[in-house]
Amino acid sequence: MPRNQGLALGGWPFWHGSDETPRCPRCDEDLELFVQLDLSHALAATWGDAGILFAFVCPVHRDQFGVRMQDP
Repeated sequence: MPRNQGLALGGWPFWHGSDETPRCPRCDEDLELFVQLDLSHALAATWGDAGILFAFVCPVHRDQFGVRMQDP
C-alpha cells in the first residue's frame, strides 16, 4: 500500500488527482495534514456516496482549519 493511502494522521496527503491542499487565510501558507480518512478501505463505510476526507490545520495559526474531499 502506498504511503498514507487509506488512513493517515499527519504526514502528507495521498491525493487521488490534483493537489488540493488549502492555504491559511491569515498567513497564506499551505495547511498541514491533520488526518486523512478513506472510510471505504478503513471501516467498510463511505462519506456520502464515496470519497476520502482530508482535514488540515495551520501549524502557526492553530485556529485555522481546512477540509477537502476527493473521490478515489
